[in-house]
Amino acid sequence: MPFLLGLSLQLANNVLLSADYRGLHIFAALNAASLIAAALGELKLPGVLGRLPRATRFAPPFVLLASAPAVFIQPSNLVRQQLSRVEGAVLVPPLARFGWGVSHGTAKVPPELQPWFENRDNLDPIAPSKPPVVSAKDLIVIMIGVDSMRADLFDKPANQKHMPRLFELRERSVDFALTRSPGARTITTWSAIFTGRYYSGLQWSGDGNHLSIKADKQLRFPALLGKAGVTMATFTAYGALDKKALAKDFNEGTKVPPRDGQQFGLSTEAMPMLIERLAKHDDGPLLLWTHLMDAHYPYDSVKTSGGVKERFMAEMGQVDAAIGALDDAIEANGLRDRTMVIVVADHGEGFGEHGTKYHTMNVYEELIRVPLFISGPGIKPRRVTEPTTLVDLGPTLLDLYGVPTPSRFLGQSLVPFLRGENPKLTRPIAAERQGTRSLVLGETKVIVDTARGREEIYDLAADPEEAVNLADSLGAEGQNLLALVELFFDTHQSPLYRPVP
Repeated sequence: MPFLLGLSLQLANNVLLSADYRGLHIFAALNAASLIAAALGELKLPGVLGRLPRATRFAPPFVLLASAPAVFIQPSNLVRQQLSRVEGAVLVPPLARFGWGVSHGTAKVPPELQPWFENRDNLDPIAPSKPPVVSAKDLIVIMIGVDSMRADLFDKPANQKHMPRLFELRERSVDFALTRSPGARTITTWSAIFTGRYYSGLQWSGDGNHLSIKADKQLRFPALLGKAGVTMATFTAYGALDKKALAKDFNEGTKVPPRDGQQFGLSTEAMPMLIERLAKHDDGPLLLWTHLMDAHYPYDSVKTSGGVKERFMAEMGQVDAAIGALDDAIEANGLRDRTMVIVVADHGEGFGEHGTKYHTMNVYEELIRVPLFISGPGIKPRRVTEPTTLVDLGPTLLDLYGVPTPSRFLGQSLVPFLRGENPKLTRPIAAERQGTRSLVLGETKVIVDTARGREEIYDLAADPEEAVNLADSLGAEGQNLLALVELFFDTHQSPLYRPVP
């Protein structure tokens, strides 16, 4: 019975807890091994095996000792990639960290990217672009984050019945169709937007469930807007984003309480508060920000029956109605000619792609590709296919209000696109989570997962599903791409950065 129980526990360890519950996986593996070992220790061997001399009992340890070097002989990248996807393979992370180290040599940086692979702390600030799209004197910007809203939702016409107002608003906007998030978690994404720095470029505190950059002293774009006289108010349904945490530089912070049975406040509560604040505003520049948590797992704020995707889309419909109410209020209050609306997602959502459910777990496209569209006075609707990153949002907001962007921000302003121009942006498109780093260079996506010892290179033009890993077939070119990832993040890593358990 202990043997069967241990075997069952180890099998369950590979199919349950599909999220990154590393501690629970280790606990389950140790208990499974203990049960199996205990069962084998009581096993009575039949026939001749039961009469073997006592000395032979030392054979298994000697065999294990002789085979130990194999643990440290690095397997192929393909094998490492497959092992890393086995939830119960609990030795993979420590082996990747201590036994499977890889050196890719010195990176050869393309000339156009060179300024972004160097320390930028002491460079001059970037001046606002000219001419302004609209006068900053009385400009109102409303920035709406939508949790878990995948970019490909807007690629499917059938979804328009669930999100009619969002589809209509996108048609009135500059649609940045190739936007990627800097991470796959709400707090890491918005922290990167606020500071212009990626995950390892910041000082984190807390634990894996409650991350914060509260201790980080780097300048955030709201602080610069505040010095320029912009009034800022946030309506927060998620505590990590409120005025006591990330939004500390905002003038006003309103918490959106959760409805009974819900983990977060919803758009049905947040948007009326924002609309009321908008109606009270008179002259002067204003920034309003909210992040709508409706579509966060477990997708039960609208309905509790039906499939996962059905419930998810019902919540997107609830968000759509709230954003439609805001659009109506802008019109009703006569504010259309001075109000810009930015709609963006913090990350996407996994529905089984790459074995992933929900988010946070990786930097594949289903979690990183997000919608971003901006509407407002002086903006002609169009679709922009220049690759963009949410790290561009900080410089964009500073530019809209006529404030210089610090050189250490790793994004570039999108305001020229709002004027109808087509500049070529040079900063890399990057994404990062603890232990995983990625760059998108043209149509090539490069992922280095040091926590699991795997490397991945994808041709997104030929393989948008990221199914064919080219890392083992590109030779010196592939090694240079992997080295570029290491160099970029190592260059911009904060001296105070420490991985949070």
